[in-house]
Amino acid sequence: MAMPLASADTGAMGDPTESVVSKVDLVEGLREVGVSARSSVIVHASLRSFGRVDGGSATVAEALTETAGTVLMLGASGDFCRLPAPPGLTRPNNAFYNAESWDAFVARLAEAQPFEPSMPVDGWLGTIAEAVPQTGNCRRSAHPLLSFLAVGEHADRLVATQRLDWPLVPVE
Repeated sequence: MAMPLASADTGAMGDPTESVVSKVDLVEGLREVGVSARSSVIVHASLRSFGRVDGGSATVAEALTETAGTVLMLGASGDFCRLPAPPGLTRPNNAFYNAESWDAFVARLAEAQPFEPSMPVDGWLGTIAEAVPQTGNCRRSAHPLLSFLAVGEHADRLVATQRLDWPLVPVE
């Protein structure tokens, strides 16, 4: 009985006889759905959704950045910069958590880092987002929690538009 393959950098778990997706396959697929050098695309992708990819995340990132004219992705850094709210603070409609105690808040505060564009991308955004900066000429906005990555013709303009009080303007 064959064991399933699993690797964070080769794609989804699956049968070892499953076909492997190549960079050529990805580029052809992108072109089939209308992506071209004139396209600007916003990407949020999971490597697992592509199946087994020859070269893993790097291959997907290269296919995206080589096919589209501009690629925009979330490159958040909250894993390193974000703080919970102090305990007991009421914040309606806020998705982020409150610290369980003042000791927990102070401990997280001691671990927090000031934002730098060279910081790794949040782990929850996946390995494709981590691979995009490695494709070259990637720009990153300076928002401490919701930075964006951009590659291509409009990259400089997209990251320059983001403001601390208006973090989603590159998407708009």
